[in-house]
Amino acid sequence: MIIRSSLKKCSQLHYVLKIPTAGFQWVPKGGVIFQSLSQDVYQNLAFEDWIHDTLDLENQHILFLWRNSSAVVIGRHQNPWQECTAAKLGRTAAYHHCTLLCNTDKSILSSVLKSPYNGIKSNATPSIPALVKNLQEEDPTLTCEMLLEAIAEQYAAHYHADNRIYVINPANEGEFPGISNKARELQAWDWIYGKTPKFSISTCLNIADEQSCLDVKINMDIKNGKIETCNIGVSEHWLPLMMCDKLKDSLIGSKFCPSETMAVANALLSTCTDYRLYRKWNLLCEKVLTLM
Repeated sequence: MIIRSSLKKCSQLHYVLKIPTAGFQWVPKGGVIFQSLSQDVYQNLAFEDWIHDTLDLENQHILFLWRNSSAVVIGRHQNPWQECTAAKLGRTAAYHHCTLLCNTDKSILSSVLKSPYNGIKSNATPSIPALVKNLQEEDPTLTCEMLLEAIAEQYAAHYHADNRIYVINPANEGEFPGISNKARELQAWDWIYGKTPKFSISTCLNIADEQSCLDVKINMDIKNGKIETCNIGVSEHWLPLMMCDKLKDSLIGSKFCPSETMAVANALLSTCTDYRLYRKWNLLCEKVLTLM
């Protein structure tokens, strides 16, 4: 394999464990290679963002190598309820993720990339399904370390970079000022879900109540991760229209997430003194939660 032949030359590469005292003013005009010590996806994504905002990417080529604990990374203009690739396009520079699988559990990967939600309509950028293969299926002796070194060597040769891999800790606020705030922002609900492009849900849910079954039609518009409009259609013979409207009105303006919807439902249920209606209202609330 090409990887094997290139690995024979990997002794040319040197790992640098400390950033020069001049900080990032030393970064050469050619290419430079960073490798993260962290397997935290938020820290590594924050460092990518830090590179984009801090370094002169018009005149520099950067290769950032990192491995994560199990995670799915989606783009800024994708829908986290719908699917899952990522890139960043700036005014004068851009970066893109290239994900390589060495020995990943493909059954888990397949399950997390399939959305369990139905009835979603969105203009968000869709992911394009592709066949996935582990590199170890081609060469069982291959390791992640071998792969990283091979990529670094080829990159260094192509961009005439010095033969150094700068090993960095993306949690080091002293070396990368502002990076902690970037990592916190990436973990916040307002970023993960609140930045989702507007989408709608139109679905029909089935409720089994004692010896009868009924359909509940739900239509919602979600903007910035919050419920903008909501319509719940259920038989008045089963639940009074007033109670259905109370739930609908309480959901509008709330976050489209289980915890906030549960809080809304609990507040409403606490006002109901009729056990029979309480049970039905609770069943309806539980069904709405399954949408999230």
